[in-house]
Amino acid sequence: MNTKFYFTSNGYQLAQTRITNLEGRLRELQALVTEVGDTGGQWHDNSAYDHLVIDIRGVNKMLADEHAVLNNAIIIEPNNVIGEVGIGTVVTISINDGDMEDFEVLGYGESDAEKNKIAYNTPLARLIMRAKPGDVIHDTTRKQKRTIKIISVKNRG
Repeated sequence: MNTKFYFTSNGYQLAQTRITNLEGRLRELQALVTEVGDTGGQWHDNSAYDHLVIDIRGVNKMLADEHAVLNNAIIIEPNNVIGEVGIGTVVTISINDGDMEDFEVLGYGESDAEKNKIAYNTPLARLIMRAKPGDVIHDTTRKQKRTIKIISVKNRG
């Protein structure tokens, strides 16, 4: 994996917490192997054991994916370019001349739609990165045209 993943320091800590939680979950599942094996009958007829093995493989895969991301992580400081959309900025946009909406642009894995937080690699953030107030971006998504106007850009804080 040669892709770099950009994190704020907070986002990096969140990723480390996800790994810690997955490691704990893996230990819990592994602790159940003997119990499920003993109580479920023959191994080849033990659906509980089969499901447990599938769960363990799933958690192992998620853990490997999280480690791969952190192995390619770059912790960055929020954008210091004033007036340009970047990680660490709050941008106010208008889509198709509709209501204005604020979005905070953050690092990898920090999206939270309910709080209008978007990671730099989300589709919307990719469109508006490095834009400045007054810029207009034309986009076609799912055969629908939209016009995004950058109203303002402020550094977070």
